[in-house]
Amino acid sequence: MVSREDPPERRVSSMAMEPQTANRNVQPSKRLGGWEILRAGSRRASAFDNTRAGAVRKARAMVRKEGGGEVRIKNDLGKVVELKKVRGSLLGRRAAA
Repeated sequence: MVSREDPPERRVSSMAMEPQTANRNVQPSKRLGGWEILRAGSRRASAFDNTRAGAVRKARAMVRKEGGGEVRIKNDLGKVVELKKVRGSLLGRRAAA
């Protein structure tokens, strides 16, 4: 029996239709003290800083470089206490490559 589904090259995933944002979470580090920066949905830190202000500065730079998004600052309990929207850089990722 012949399937009536579209061939694989014609299928469009829902991920391809959504705009890609580079959201980051800044939260206190339980192991090291200080603050860690994580990509949203990740468990492993992508950067670390001793101060909250330094971690937020690094996270904003990462998000700006990757095209814009949000930086969520969390407290010890994991609750978002501050949200910063970041616009993307005019140079973007391609200029850095």
